[in-house]
Amino acid sequence: MLTIAHATALSSEDTRPFEHSVALAHRSGATLCSVHAGSEPPNLMPEATDLLKRWHIADEVRHQRMSHTCCDDPVDTVLDALKKLSPDLVVCATHQRSGVFRIFMDSRAESLANNLRMPTLLFPIGAPGFVSSDTGAVDLHRMVIPVGDAEAARAAVDKAVWLGEMAKSPRLEMILLHVGEGAAPRVDVPIHEGWTARAVQADGDLEAVIAAYGAEDHGGTVVVMATRGHDSVGDVLVGSHTERVLRIAKCPVLMVPLA
Repeated sequence: MLTIAHATALSSEDTRPFEHSVALAHRSGATLCSVHAGSEPPNLMPEATDLLKRWHIADEVRHQRMSHTCCDDPVDTVLDALKKLSPDLVVCATHQRSGVFRIFMDSRAESLANNLRMPTLLFPIGAPGFVSSDTGAVDLHRMVIPVGDAEAARAAVDKAVWLGEMAKSPRLEMILLHVGEGAAPRVDVPIHEGWTARAVQADGDLEAVIAAYGAEDHGGTVVVMATRGHDSVGDVLVGSHTERVLRIAKCPVLMVPLA
């Protein structure tokens, strides 16, 4: 049984991530758990049943709501809750900060994702996503998967397929994007009926090219990137490649941690 965790700050910015969490849980049969760092009562969090009724969907989603307190820092508090919950996927909103603002006002969602060992689906504020707010219809039909090295490419492809299966996408194009010189690693992509995969070679600034491909289709796209977190001083100062893509992306980004 899959478990999806939606990390919420009880703000309007959580609406789109929550809608996607409910839709994915409904499609996949997963249990949904909303997690909030604070002492506010859980009934302040939106209820999946209310959203499904608005979408005129008769089915139910198993939905738990959890307010958790343990630490002074909200990121540490949510991490503590997620370690106990051990979900298969975490979904949350993120602010797109850069430069000096990133150093002194780091996105809590990025900090959260960098300390998790499970995939995190991050929604930049205003990103269209792949779930209709009006009907709950899921239209995940395009994934951009950067392929730099073989290990990262394999991990990203595996989770891209996993997300496509979770969303029950009837048609899905997977773009294996290699930016820069040299040969792209060979990656076998499991293809279901109605799914396609194609390799693309591009030049230019890595993060800008990836974000541009993610923005080509207005809705229905997810960028899927494997990340090793901060493995250099430069990463600490300016962020990993995945974090830098996230700050300029116009679509959701699935961060896949490498062990």
